[in-house]
Amino acid sequence: MIVAHRGASRETPENTIPAFERAWEQGADAIEAVRKQGYPWHVWTVDDPPTAERMKELGAKSITTNVPGVIREHLVALSLENQYVSPE
Repeated sequence: MIVAHRGASRETPENTIPAFERAWEQGADAIEAVRKQGYPWHVWTVDDPPTAERMKELGAKSITTNVPGVIREHLVALSLENQYVSPE
């Protein structure tokens, strides 16, 4: 497993989006990012829609997944379903 510490920091400014993108292009399996002190950051990879739904309910600001299309479709469908439910 190749972990890019702060992205491709030898070629781009470390800990930036260009550094992370370049690391993926170079074949990194994971990226280690450094965050500012005092800012909580928790990362999980979620590949099943029910877990993604639960994380959204708990207030997750973003979801990391290997199946973005599946998760997006599920959450959009759920959002539309809840938005347009008849009040009967």
